[in-house]
Parts: sequence; C-alpha cells; structure tokens
Amino acid sequence: MFIFYVEQAATPDDEEWYFFSELQKKYANSDRVDRTTKVGSWKVTGGDRQIWDNCGKEVIGVKKNLVFHKGHGSKAKKTSWVIHEYHSSKASIHQKPYYVLCRLRGKLDDKPENYSRGESSGHAGF
Repeated sequence: MFIFYVEQAATPDDEEWYFFSELQKKYANSDRVDRTTKVGSWKVTGGDRQIWDNCGKEVIGVKKNLVFHKGHGSKAKKTSWVIHEYHSSKASIHQKPYYVLCRLRGKLDDKPENYSRGESSGHAGF
C-alpha cells in the first residue's frame, strides 16, 4: 500500500521523493504483495538486485524496481513513474507491519488525475 500524496509532499521542481510504505499481502496466506491502486497498478520490472554491505561480504537487502501502469488489465498504459523498493534482509515479510523504503521518481506533468487514496481497495495512488 502506497500512502503518499504528491500534492502535499512535492513541489513542481521535485522529481524524486523518499518515503516508507507498508506492504499489504495480496492474499492472507501468501507472500505476494498487492500493488494496485484506484487508477492503476505498480508492476515489478526486471529481477531483484542484491544490496551488499560496505565490505561486500554480506547481503543486507534487496532492491525491486516497479513501474506504474495507468488503467487495469490489457488496456493499462505504462507511465514514466518508477519506484525503487528497498527491502531489508533483517526484516521478515511475515512481521506486521512490514515496511520498505521507497524512492519515487517521475514528472508531475505526467501524473494521473487521481492520486488520492482508494477507500474501496485500501490502497493509494502514489
């Protein structure tokens, strides 16, 4: 779930934001993450990338790249909005709540009309 309000947190010059986001499971007994919003969904692109400590001896996390697609199903259109999710190796996906550090990048002129939180799904636009 991305609870992030661009209108409140961004200025016209900003093209990058950092925030923590609580992830919601798609199903109760699953590790799959629900990344849908009222106006579209975030889709994972590429594989997970390992994040190593300064010495290069231990993996301390994983980075996932996601792209926002406006719309749902086969009519969804890819946008220029990208989120990099940083997951800690020390945290368990089964802990509640489970937070990740996110870096959001995009251009405000490309934004969808509705960034507000979708009450029915419990998920927010970015």
